[in-house]
Amino acid sequence: MITRANRYVRVLASPDVESMRQIASSWPKSKSACYALCISILSDWRPSPVGKIWVTFGFCACPDEYVESKLVIMYKTLFQRCTFDEFWHAYDESSLMDLFDRHGLKEDCLCIPNLEIVLEGSPLVFYSVWYLKQFAVDETERVVPRFSVFMDYGFNKCLSPSLVKDLKGIYKRLFLEAHVDPVQLHEACVAGNLFKFASGFVKINKGQRKKFARLMKNLYPLSTYQVRRWDRDLHVVELEFMRGWDIELRVVDPGVVRRWGKILSVVILYTAYVPVHLHACTGNGPEIAIQNPSTIE
Repeated sequence: MITRANRYVRVLASPDVESMRQIASSWPKSKSACYALCISILSDWRPSPVGKIWVTFGFCACPDEYVESKLVIMYKTLFQRCTFDEFWHAYDESSLMDLFDRHGLKEDCLCIPNLEIVLEGSPLVFYSVWYLKQFAVDETERVVPRFSVFMDYGFNKCLSPSLVKDLKGIYKRLFLEAHVDPVQLHEACVAGNLFKFASGFVKINKGQRKKFARLMKNLYPLSTYQVRRWDRDLHVVELEFMRGWDIELRVVDPGVVRRWGKILSVVILYTAYVPVHLHACTGNGPEIAIQNPSTIE
């Protein structure tokens, strides 16, 4: 319940839902995300695949709903052992695994395949396969594939809704029927072997093999490389990553986009030929997708 979440967050008063929404909107995005998770966990709900927190808090790594329920229990136990401030700062600093470890829950985490891989980069850096899984398993049609998914997994070649539906269906079968390891699918993606991998797990009719082979052909394989980005203190740091990752580039001050536009342009131009999603986030405001460096003022 929201009341339980408010007590855990230690909101001084007991505001109504609308007042609490306004309070949370003034927080950093990472803190608001943690509050949203608390509402779900302390209400004994599993986050829905429709929401971003399903990815960022590792539920995307769970092979089925039973394991998702185990992860709910793990978070509930963690909330009993740490404060909300500890929790959201650990999330913001990509150190949730360290927090689980400090409170005696690391072994439980390691029992969930790939959970550590997701949490060690959250909330900024993910394999794009996790967002592919979110899109593929969504039954509501409310999840729109992110740009990294669009480019990595062939949806950029789908020129009609029916092709999107067909390709999404293949990935859905891989996740829900074949129960493939998402990391192995990611590795097939960056090796340029998507169709070979998929056809090894799900039956694709002979008359459709050519179509899906064309759709699943991407720009890979490509090597690793280094890209310059800013950390939360606006220092320039080096980040080495594989293609097939979804990267969030945060800029605290909107003016930084203008002051450092030239360097941002270099980053975007350097990655313009590979399916990597980079965008700037101005503080707690809306995310700004940078698709064309010339649009940066």
